[in-house]
Amino acid sequence: MPKRNFILIAILLVAGVLLWVQRQNGNGSGTPTNEFEPVRRAYEVIHKSYFKPVDGLDLQQAAVRGMVGELDEFSTYVSPEKAEALTDRVMGQEHGLGLVLDFDGKLDFNGKTVTVVGPVYGSPAHRGGIVAGDRILAIDGKAVSGLDEQAVRKLLTGKIGEEVTLRILTAAGKPGKAGKPKNAKTVRLTHEAFAVETVVGLYRDAKDRWVHQLPDSPSLYYIRITEICPQTPQKLREVLRRCFSQRGESAVRGLVLDLRGNPGGLLVDGVAVTDLFLSKGHIVTIADRSENRRGHNAHNDTPYAKVPLVVLVDEATASAAEIVAGALAANARAVLVGQRTRGKGCVQTMIRLPDDLGQVNLTTAEFFIEQDVPIQRRAGRKSWGIEPQIPVAIPAETRKQLDRRRIAMSVMPAPSEAETDATSKVPRKGFAAAVLVADDAQLYRAAALGQKPKEMAKILKQMRTDIEARQRLREKKLQTKSRRRGEK
Repeated sequence: MPKRNFILIAILLVAGVLLWVQRQNGNGSGTPTNEFEPVRRAYEVIHKSYFKPVDGLDLQQAAVRGMVGELDEFSTYVSPEKAEALTDRVMGQEHGLGLVLDFDGKLDFNGKTVTVVGPVYGSPAHRGGIVAGDRILAIDGKAVSGLDEQAVRKLLTGKIGEEVTLRILTAAGKPGKAGKPKNAKTVRLTHEAFAVETVVGLYRDAKDRWVHQLPDSPSLYYIRITEICPQTPQKLREVLRRCFSQRGESAVRGLVLDLRGNPGGLLVDGVAVTDLFLSKGHIVTIADRSENRRGHNAHNDTPYAKVPLVVLVDEATASAAEIVAGALAANARAVLVGQRTRGKGCVQTMIRLPDDLGQVNLTTAEFFIEQDVPIQRRAGRKSWGIEPQIPVAIPAETRKQLDRRRIAMSVMPAPSEAETDATSKVPRKGFAAAVLVADDAQLYRAAALGQKPKEMAKILKQMRTDIEARQRLREKKLQTKSRRRGEK
């Protein structure tokens, strides 16, 4: 039997079982219907006729994965061994070693190898002394040469408490002769759960603190939100308090909020982040399958409602991060710079399946900005997501290199403030930050705009005009519909 037909039958089978369970829970009846009797018979045929033994659990997982995959591009199935780690990640904890890897590196004596882009700050890899540029030669005694990315990641995956032994060629090491690398070392790491750092700056200073002031503009601040977890609003509030207390609110010229690459998080936390910058206005509307709607509005208790704000977005800005960017733009509170966001305008619910089958992340609602403007990317639609007021594109390869540099600057040992670049009196990491800003076209444009209050005011004024025009058009359409209903 072709594999495609085999999986289809499995999908139908599990669909029948799940529907039966749902009907039992919904109407209190323990009597199943007969409508899936043909599927049960098909399952018996598979067991009797397929030329190999059938693993029931594998079938169930494949069936659920297939069913969920047919719903939309964002609904997913998560196997039991990955469900807990994913749930913890959403809540702000990571599982594992904390290695960010690049599989494009090569060694002349060992063929293809695995290069460390950087360790995640506070992770086992970070505490173990692994730095950007280190290259992994072997994992638990098994050479990585000849292995593909999936095989390497599998070797690096483990449960909390399990140890992994890595053979590392240090960043300063040399290949050596006859395949014997110089400066190679052995590092033993333990899989752990560690906190995800979601609110960061440009680089760390000599005291391991994030620096948020932009080079050449000490009154302009930069904050990057990497993802939105339950602790993110409070962490952001603390960073804002520190930034403003350093110079006083009147001395802060503006803020660049970087949401690029942010996959989002819980809706309530996205609303809370937005609320830090709005004292009034609508944030988002949620619509469920029954078209029931509930809205979230800003509160007037924030001290940061007037600070000039530029928000960076790109095609990987998604979900709750799109709520933040969209709501700030829809209230003419911030100017957006970058590229159109991903268009993940849906609310997802993590649902554990019975009998340790795993977890499904199902789309259970949709959200709208400006009351009726959808964000969700749909088949046939030419528009989705959030469009920036100032489009600035960055080539994929350039973006990759910029990300590598950011990771390195976030964890590399902080040099003494006395250490300077050979051609500059600026401390080395401050010099590197200035170069990073200059090379990052989107950040450079945002920083330049932050230093031009008249230009920003002009853009915001036009945004308010456009918002008012859209509101008048919506009201006109509603009046027309109401009049037509009255005529009927």
